[in-house]
Amino acid sequence: MGEGSPAGTLPKAVVNEERSPASKALTRSARHEIRCWSHEGAPVQLSEYFPVLLFLVVALLIGAGLLVVAKPIRPHRPDAEKNSPYECGFNAFGDARKQFDVRYYRVAIFFIVFDIELAFTIPWAVAIRDVGWPGFLAMMFFLFLLAVGFAYEWGKKALEWE
Repeated sequence: MGEGSPAGTLPKAVVNEERSPASKALTRSARHEIRCWSHEGAPVQLSEYFPVLLFLVVALLIGAGLLVVAKPIRPHRPDAEKNSPYECGFNAFGDARKQFDVRYYRVAIFFIVFDIELAFTIPWAVAIRDVGWPGFLAMMFFLFLLAVGFAYEWGKKALEWE
């Protein structure tokens, strides 16, 4: 918290007189560093992220430049072998699109849905002492909904293989 600010409010932006080497490279209008306050109250200087932004921009420009330069330079010699779906040397001996039983799809979807929902309980279990009764009751409601969904699938016989 800033000096003189009431409890529970964030302090106003503070202009920092000291400048990092990264901020010296900024234009004159952007030289003032504004501190953002994290939840612990420690100041974070946004200008310290300028090198990361510069790195990302340069990386994207180099990648795009290489793609643009390579397009007219590369040899373009298409033939039947390169355009065929199999380049392993064997001729295709059947259609690759075969039907499979929809039960595998159902099991996979149920696994993904219930597994992802249960993965949401991991952060709750780690922070169970910090969330208190409201967090506990919210997670119990979430698990109740998960159990209702599982019972519904069981009642519809969606989990039976036959």
